[in-house]
Amino acid sequence: MTIFLYGPDTYRLKQGIEQVVAGYKKKYPNGLNLFYFDLSDNEQKGRFEDSLKTVSLFEEAKLIIARNVFASKDLSVWAKAVLCEHGVEKNKEVVVMVVGPALQKELEKTNKELFRSLTSTSPTVRNFEYLEGAKLMNWVRSEFASLNCSMDTVSARILIGLAGNESWQLANEIHKLANYRQKGAVTSKDVAALVSGRTDLNIFDFVDAIVSKNRAKSYELLYRELKNGRDPHYLLAMMAYGFRSRANKFSLEELRSAFGKLLEMDTLSKNGAINLVDTLFEFVIV
Repeated sequence: MTIFLYGPDTYRLKQGIEQVVAGYKKKYPNGLNLFYFDLSDNEQKGRFEDSLKTVSLFEEAKLIIARNVFASKDLSVWAKAVLCEHGVEKNKEVVVMVVGPALQKELEKTNKELFRSLTSTSPTVRNFEYLEGAKLMNWVRSEFASLNCSMDTVSARILIGLAGNESWQLANEIHKLANYRQKGAVTSKDVAALVSGRTDLNIFDFVDAIVSKNRAKSYELLYRELKNGRDPHYLLAMMAYGFRSRANKFSLEELRSAFGKLLEMDTLSKNGAINLVDTLFEFVIV
């Protein structure tokens, strides 16, 4: 049978491959029938076909990982023919994992027939697209959990806002933060101290403009960030962080008022009771 893993998010795609391999090794600790082939290499291409022909001397299924199957039209046509010739689809003792690190439309452009065949006949098909929103935040938090650390939603939003949604970059920052914290909760202070953001937003200037009631500058900064694709929840989290970091600059009444409004905005937006973007603009101009 075949397993089909594809998509542009190559870090998570790598994780998907590792999960399948880990499951195989758990069942067959010797791993004597685990093979990796890059089909863009002619020598490995021949060995790949040989591995489909060879009868195993051991009582364990084969797991064959085939990369670059969609490297060219000719190669993909050849691969489809070889898989069909050796009856891989119905053979439970031979598992071929086809890996396609690209968007669906790019794979279909190379060979639509092979793509449709794999997606329709493979018991396991996973598309690793870039994550966004709650899915991305949940992935970040699960990565910390796998490293014996934790992260709250506010800190996760700040990290994503600084590092972006590219999983390789995020993974590097997550491991750096986890190594620093060792165990326990990774905080927004840790993120601020260790993660060099890709953004030119000066959150302190933004907060100062809001508190000093410089409505024109507040509006301009907020408009620019949203226009450039900044997540409004990230801006909300950074506003809370900015007020907290400069607490000594404000009166207790000002802080209570600011945090009360920010908390209300966060709660109502999560419940779908308000449009967060509209409410952010109301916050900076009132």
